[in-house]
Parts: sequence; structure tokens; C-alpha cells
Amino acid sequence: IKGAVTGESAVKPQYSGYGQMMLEPTYKHIIMVDVAQWGSIVLDDGLFLACDSALKQKAVMRSNISSAVAGGEGLFNLGITGNGILCLESFCPKEELIEIELKDDVLIRQNGNPTYFAADIA
Repeated sequence: IKGAVTGESAVKPQYSGYGQMMLEPTYKHIIMVDVAQWGSIVLDDGLFLACDSALKQKAVMRSNISSAVAGGEGLFNLGITGNGILCLESFCPKEELIEIELKDDVLIRQNGNPTYFAADIA
């Protein structure tokens, strides 16, 4: 159910042990994030690739429902909390990402929808 509302894959296989993990080819950049440094992260659809099994995943409802519906996006995003590594797929390398710190504010993208990358969802 969580995968259906967040737009992410409902089936997420879990692997354990030691060794190397081979992923399918992608033209996107893979970004490793230490979730403990952020506290919690809320992701836009399609960013999630993989994560440490110690991390907790939950569906987080968008704060501005009308813009999500008007923009053709889902009502929920994937929220990640805990201590561990999160792998994200990005169209640009980490060095080209711009970090904007918000304090009691909302960032609005050009198409009018709120942009969520990191937020306190605890």
C-alpha cells in the first residue's frame, strides 16, 4: 500500500552479507546520503534507489494537496528516518545540487508544487 501511494516500487528486495552489489545500468547519477546527518529525508517520486535496512520508510502526506493534484503528482512522498545510508538517483551529480536551508518556510518550484528533498518528519 505504501508503494502505491508514494509512487515507489512496492517490492523492495533485501540483501544481506558481505560483497559487492551490482545494479542495473543507469544514465543517472547515484548519490549516497547519510540520513543521520539530515535527521530525516522526504523524497520526490523516483529518487529512491536503495537504503540500509536499518532505515525506516513511511508515506508522508504532502502539505499542499491542491498543488500536488494540479501538478499531476501524488498526494504522498516517501519519508526516510534513522541511521544508515540512502542511495538516490539524480539527473545531475551531487556537486551540482544546490542546498537551500529553510526555517519555518516552504520552497515552491517553478510549476507551483512544493519541493521536498529534506525535511523534519519526525
